[in-house]
Amino acid sequence: NKFIKDHEDNSMILYEYIRWLYQSQDRCDDANDLFKSAIEKFPKSFMIICEYASFLSDYYEDDDEADEYFKKALEMNSEHRTILHRYANFLSNERGDSVLANEYYQKAIKMNDTHKTPNMEIITDYGMFCMESLCNYPQAEELFTAVLEVEPKNSNILTNYAHLLNEHLQNYEESSKMYKKAIEEDSDNYELM
Repeated sequence: NKFIKDHEDNSMILYEYIRWLYQSQDRCDDANDLFKSAIEKFPKSFMIICEYASFLSDYYEDDDEADEYFKKALEMNSEHRTILHRYANFLSNERGDSVLANEYYQKAIKMNDTHKTPNMEIITDYGMFCMESLCNYPQAEELFTAVLEVEPKNSNILTNYAHLLNEHLQNYEESSKMYKKAIEEDSDNYELM
């Protein structure tokens, strides 16, 4: 492939190209081969290794091998918020290990706080985890409101927060406001009755 030959020395271009292959083109076997080549060529690229771990779990459902690759990426950079976040998601969603997932979510949040621009996805996912797995509703509410301060028109967060208010905190009036705001912000994706 000419593209690979032209960019084989740039790990980030290769990383993005591989993601494009399997996410947009549904070419998983080609992506798998390229991941293996990329890891061989860039053995210290913890992001390629982390992405490969996610790929193995999501597309090949090989959670044992995915776990090994997540651990390799963490050995290389144990403080990278994206790796910590993805591993926490993996532990929660694929392994069902809420204790270890909570530990990694907390590490991801701690590292997220050190960045000028926090990653709202990390905060949101931890909020969902607190609500669904830990039943720590006050913590979930704190996380959702923190995200809404930065992204007040995010319909997904508004919906998740409304669900928390309605189902777990029995704050029906505020829940109704959040649902209505979510519908206003994303009316194309809501079927009104």
